[in-house]
Amino acid sequence: MGILDKIEKEIQNHPLKEENLELRVSYLKAIAYFLSADELVTNIEKEHFSELIRILECEDIKEDLLEFLTEPDVKEFKESFVSLDKYDFFTTFVAEIIAIPREEEEFNTEENRLLDMVLDMLSYTDEQKAQILNIQNSIHFLNRDEIKESLYQKEKIDINKLTEERKKAFAVIGKLAGITVSKNTTYLDLSRSKLTKLPKEIGNLTNLTSLDLRSNNLTQLPKEIGNLTNLTSLKLYGNSLTQLPKEIGNLTNLTSLDLMSNNLTQLPKEIGNLTNLTSLKLYGNSLTQLPKEIGNLTNLTSLDLGSNNLTQLPKEIGNLTNLTSLDLRSNNLTQLPKEIGNLTNLTSLDLRHNKLTKLPKEIGNLTNLTSLNLYVSKLTQLPKEIRNLTNLTSLNLYASKLTQLPKEIGNLTNLTSLNLSYNSFTELPKEIGNLTNLTSLDLIFNSLTKLPKEIGNLTNLIELVLYNNCLTELPKEIGNLTNLTRLHLGNGKLTQLPKEIGNLTNLTSLRLYGNSLTQLPKEIGNLTNLRFLDLDDNSLTQETINQLKTLEDTNKNLSIDGL
Repeated sequence: MGILDKIEKEIQNHPLKEENLELRVSYLKAIAYFLSADELVTNIEKEHFSELIRILECEDIKEDLLEFLTEPDVKEFKESFVSLDKYDFFTTFVAEIIAIPREEEEFNTEENRLLDMVLDMLSYTDEQKAQILNIQNSIHFLNRDEIKESLYQKEKIDINKLTEERKKAFAVIGKLAGITVSKNTTYLDLSRSKLTKLPKEIGNLTNLTSLDLRSNNLTQLPKEIGNLTNLTSLKLYGNSLTQLPKEIGNLTNLTSLDLMSNNLTQLPKEIGNLTNLTSLKLYGNSLTQLPKEIGNLTNLTSLDLGSNNLTQLPKEIGNLTNLTSLDLRSNNLTQLPKEIGNLTNLTSLDLRHNKLTKLPKEIGNLTNLTSLNLYVSKLTQLPKEIRNLTNLTSLNLYASKLTQLPKEIGNLTNLTSLNLSYNSFTELPKEIGNLTNLTSLDLIFNSLTKLPKEIGNLTNLIELVLYNNCLTELPKEIGNLTNLTRLHLGNGKLTQLPKEIGNLTNLTSLRLYGNSLTQLPKEIGNLTNLRFLDLDDNSLTQETINQLKTLEDTNKNLSIDGL
C-alpha cells in the first residue's frame, strides 16, 4: 500500500488547497522541479504528482504542469521556491518531496550521487555522512506517523522534536531542492546559497564548464578547485576571498573569471597561466600590485581593475594588445607606464579617481579609443599627443587641475561629449570650434571670462553648461547654436545678452540666475519652446519684469523664476 493510500484522508486537507491559484501552481512547479532533479521521473512519482494536481484543483492546466515536470525551467523553479518560503509552506514542500520518491523503497544511482554531493557541500564529516546514508536506506526520511501528523497540516514541523538524524535529513533535502547535480553536470549555480566554504570534493566535478559561486560568504577556495580543468566560466563575485590558491592556474580553459567585490590583496603568479581568458573582473578588491605574469593573458579583451589600491601598473600590462576595455577607476595610480601605448585596440579607458599628474606621450598611440575618462585626477596638462585620438567620442576631464587646453584638442573632431567642468580654465582655444560633432559641452566651475567666437561653429550642441564662471558677455555667434535645448549661464558676471539669443528657438531651459542683468533683448520672445527661464538674483528693471510677465501670460507652458 502506497503513501497516498495510507494518508488518503490527510491529503484531502492539503494546506495549499484554499490558497490562490498562483501560489498553488508555484508549489506544484517546485515539486516538479525536485522530482526531475535526477533526470528521471518514475511512473509512481508522476502518479503522485497528478494526484496533487487534482487535489489542488489545477486540472485545467494539468498538461502544462506535466510538461513542466518533463522539462522544468530553473528560473521558474527559483521563483516558485521563494514563494513557498515567503508564505511558510517550505516545510510542507520538504515533507512532500521526502514522501513521493521514497515509495520506490530506494534511491536510484543518480539520487545517490546527488545526495553525496550535497552532503559534501554542507561540509558534513565522514561520521555525519554515514548517519545520513544509513537513513537514506529507509523508505523515506520520516516515519509514516510523522508524515501523517505534519505533511498536510497547516503548521510548521517542529524541527526541535526531531532526532538529530532527522534534522540532518531535513537540511539535506532542503538543500537538494535548490541544487541539481548529476555525474555529467556541466553547469552548477550555487549563487546566494550562504556558503562559507567549499568542500574539497568540488574537485570531483571535472565535467563542469561553468561554476557560479556569486554572493556567498567564502573566505577561501580549496586547492581542489584546480581539478576543474574544463571550466570556461568561474563567477566568484561578492564573497570575502582574501587570496586565491596557486592551483587556480590549472584552469587553463577559463575564458571568463569574475572576482569582483572580494578582499583580495594580491594575485598568485599562476594567474598568468590562464592564457585563454578574454574577460577578467577584479573590481572592488584591495589589490596593491599586479604580478608581472598578468602580461601573459594576451587574449584578454576586457580587464576591470577598478576600486583597488593599485599605485602602479607593471610594464607587462603593455602585452595585452587585444584589450578593448581597461577599467582602472578609483585606484591610487600616480603615473602610467609608457607601455600603455601598446594597447592599440583599446576603445574604452577609464582612469577616473586616480592621482595621475600627467599622461605619457604614448597615450597618443591609442588611436582606437572612443571613450577616455579622467574624471577627478591631478593632471595639470594634457600631452600634445592627445591630438592623435581622433576616434574619441567622449572625453571626461571633470575636476582635474588643468589651467589650459592644448590647441590640439581641436583635432578630436568626432567628440560628441566633452566635460571640462571643475578646472581652472580662463579661456578656451579657438580650435574648440573644430569640434562640430559635439552635442554636450560642460564647462561649469571654471574661471572663463569670455568665449571664443568659434564657439558658434558647434551647431550640433544640444546642451551647453557654463554656470559658475566669470563671463561678462557672450559672443553674438552664440546665436548659431540653434539646436540647443539647454543653456545654463548662472552665477556669472553677465550684464547683457546679445540679441542673437533669440535665434535659439529650440531652447527649453535657460538659466541666467546670479548675474547682473538689468534687461533682456526683446528677441527673447522668439523662444517659443522655452519651458523654464531662471532669472533669480539679477537686477532687472521694472519695465523688463513687466515684459516678462506678459511673455509668461502669452506662453502658458513657460515658467519664469525671479520676477
